[in-house]
Amino acid sequence: MRLDKFLHDMGLGSRKELGQAIRRGRVTVDGQTVDRRDFQVGAEALVTFDGVPLSYQDAQYLMLHKPAGVVTAMKDGRDQTVMDLLFDQSKNLRPVGRLDKNTTGLLLLTTDGQLAHRLSSPKYDIPKTYWFTYSGDFPLDAVDQVARGLDLSDGPTRPAKLDLTGPGQAQLTLSEGRTHQVKRMCHALGGEVLTLHRVQLGPLWLDDLPEGQWRSLSPEEIAALYAACGLNKEAP
Repeated sequence: MRLDKFLHDMGLGSRKELGQAIRRGRVTVDGQTVDRRDFQVGAEALVTFDGVPLSYQDAQYLMLHKPAGVVTAMKDGRDQTVMDLLFDQSKNLRPVGRLDKNTTGLLLLTTDGQLAHRLSSPKYDIPKTYWFTYSGDFPLDAVDQVARGLDLSDGPTRPAKLDLTGPGQAQLTLSEGRTHQVKRMCHALGGEVLTLHRVQLGPLWLDDLPEGQWRSLSPEEIAALYAACGLNKEAP
């Protein structure tokens, strides 16, 4: 494949940006500086970018720190979408699940449809953790109620884990992904969500990635996601 495609598939920038980086001598292939963007490389080639060795991945995996006001959609006629934040990344990337417009935090995007399905399906019991602030007063047995399951309009929830971390502050870990589920569970307990922030998806936790920015997952993070979903894939 072309060298600029190799780098683009790794999530290192747009084709235009990477072409400029190649011409400036920032890329080596098998120990030699290459200044042609159409240089042909194989998946097993030893490629470095600014001195950092790269291992080619046959799929893309990006962590995005979603900001408020951005919708989880491929395109939208009114609002900015999470895809707009990725600029010239692969058009085959798809969000794993969705976060509401004003919900912030960890959003995974990948080109692997099977992985995305298993991470989103309740069948595979993948935990998702949210921090939220709320108004109102929860009952004294709120933690126990959530652990047993709450009755919502579309049926009882699966047992989940609620931690009351401070006045009007809580953390909720669940393995479902119903529409507005955290907000609906909070309402069922007598409260109203004010702010909502996701920090965990399976073994993947949001780090210090700035809001609105994205990064490629490490080989170790990718392997952990596949293992959590019962898929047999080694770290690339």
